[in-house]
Amino acid sequence: MKGIILSITVICVISAALFFLCPKGKMEKVMKYALGIFFISSLIVAVLSADFNVDFNLDTEGNIEQTETKIADSTVTVAISQILLKNHIRPIKIELDTDKTKDGSISIKRVLLTLEKDEQFDLASKIIKEETGITAVEQ
Repeated sequence: MKGIILSITVICVISAALFFLCPKGKMEKVMKYALGIFFISSLIVAVLSADFNVDFNLDTEGNIEQTETKIADSTVTVAISQILLKNHIRPIKIELDTDKTKDGSISIKRVLLTLEKDEQFDLASKIIKEETGITAVEQ
């Protein structure tokens, strides 16, 4: 791809230089016509000789799985954050320890939790367990 860009750039520079060197008068139309043919044929040759080996083999399966996991993580994290805030507990950081099962579902093993006030952890852990059924662990 780099080669084709370089070729086109060189073709443009040469064509522009020759265009400005064209004589005025009777030969002007003939020279511009010849330059046009040179320019177009050079572009065609550059494009046809270019190596367009582009790998379109994307790992879409892996990307989709990562996206699904991120969406699930963020949804559960927001829900836990709202539950804690409703109970006047301010989380600093909430992370999920997740696993993807063989059937494709996402399993949450535990919540890794950092709170603004460490003494509220037991209460927060109890609330998370009651509301979601997930065990909270202090980070």
